[in-house]
Amino acid sequence: MRKQTINTGIVNDVKRFLISMGKQVYDTGKCIYYVDYDNIPIKLTRI
Repeated sequence: MRKQTINTGIVNDVKRFLISMGKQVYDTGKCIYYVDYDNIPIKLTRI
């Protein structure tokens, strides 16, 4: 799993973008998880 820690506003923008692309996005509040094109799960953590 790839992990990144980025600014909260950017995480929210990424989440909106992924949903608009039809991706499944799981939001736990502190992190969001999604699966990339090559089926690698990615975790983005809000700071």
